Amino acid sequence: VLLLLPFEASRPGSAVFLKGIEEGLRVSYSGSVDVATENVGPVPPEPENYPAKIDDWIAFKYGRLKFDAIVAITFPPSLLARDLRDRFWPGASLLLVLIDEERWANPGSIPRSSRVLVALDNNESVRSALQMLPNTRRVVLLGGASQRDRRTNAEIVKSIRAINAGLEIIEATGLSLEEAKGRIRSLPDRTIIVIGSFLFEPNGQRLDVPQLVDEFYPVANAPMFADSDMAMGKGVVGGNILSVQGAAVVTGEQLGQLLKGADPDTLPIREVKNSYIVDWRQLKRWGISERTLPPDATILYRQPTAWEQYGRYIVGLLSVLIVLLFLVAFLLLERQRRKKEEDLNSA
Repeated sequence: VLLLLPFEASRPGSAVFLKGIEEGLRVSYSGSVDVATENVGPVPPEPENYPAKIDDWIAFKYGRLKFDAIVAITFPPSLLARDLRDRFWPGASLLLVLIDEERWANPGSIPRSSRVLVALDNNESVRSALQMLPNTRRVVLLGGASQRDRRTNAEIVKSIRAINAGLEIIEATGLSLEEAKGRIRSLPDRTIIVIGSFLFEPNGQRLDVPQLVDEFYPVANAPMFADSDMAMGKGVVGGNILSVQGAAVVTGEQLGQLLKGADPDTLPIREVKNSYIVDWRQLKRWGISERTLPPDATILYRQPTAWEQYGRYIVGLLSVLIVLLFLVAFLLLERQRRKKEEDLNSA
């Protein structure tokens, strides 16, 4: 299997995705699988004729191998996967993993291709943020400088306006990491921070969400929200977001079906829905009531109460105290009875 990633395999998101694919394969396919992983995402500004050059490089590197399937994560690698398959591995099946914002990229027109559609939807993450903080008056959108960053962040702005046209949107996009940190140090009340697409700084430095949150959290004076669970536990509140691990497991399961011989053109599309996940510590920090959460919300990092943590010890101590009190009461009554007997004997 040839796996085409938009980022390096060492990045946190890629590592989680690879692990999830392996887990999904174990469930759906009993044979051994050899996965060759390639990062095919360009660093902006994209070099001239980049797709053809990376196409030639992969063909040069793997030209003597026979791939049974090619998996492409997100739309740009999907086009490369189609070209590579058509040129060098015509018998290979394609598995295209597309995010919700790439619905326009109709991959159904690519022969012998199956799809996994991932609901990496900022619309739902913003909607859930406003549900938790209904008094919000403004949204700060943080975003990077690459062409893909700009395109995705423009769609996020449209989504926010469609959800609530009365919100003030502050676009802090196309900035360096330090410039972005400076913008969120002293925000007014009733503001939330949405981390949009922030793949690259203006100098071409590549960034990932966990790294961004590590940098932003110590200086931000407003709650932060993102569209996936990659930064959960680092300082984002959470909400209706994507489980990257869950999406990868579904991808592995779909890949297993292809390796067993399923026809990719008739294999049903797998859609990965968001999950409602929140960080209990951030709820407490920003005064967010648990009553604003749906009943099926997963609350992480909840700190146990004294009763939950030490309940059995408290029960044990109370039991000992009750026994001691009964014993003291018994001794007092016994003493009083003996005194009465002594008085009667004296009389």
